[in-house]
Amino acid sequence: MRRAFEYLAHVKAENLELAEVNRHAFRECIIDGRGIFIDELVRGLAWRGLSVPLFEHDVIDEMDGRAHAVEV
Repeated sequence: MRRAFEYLAHVKAENLELAEVNRHAFRECIIDGRGIFIDELVRGLAWRGLSVPLFEHDVIDEMDGRAHAVEV
């Protein structure tokens, strides 16, 4: 997250383009495994007594136009 925020903090709003944001904020900053957002989401749901099945999603493949089926 830090790298993505540092990138976005130094880009002028009028220069933001989707392809560049995707390249810098996602492709170069992605990590393996669950991230902070998902960990906090699961923790918040558990605190409320909720259990929701989670499915993996490959955002890089999606940005490149490759589709993946999710089997439930």
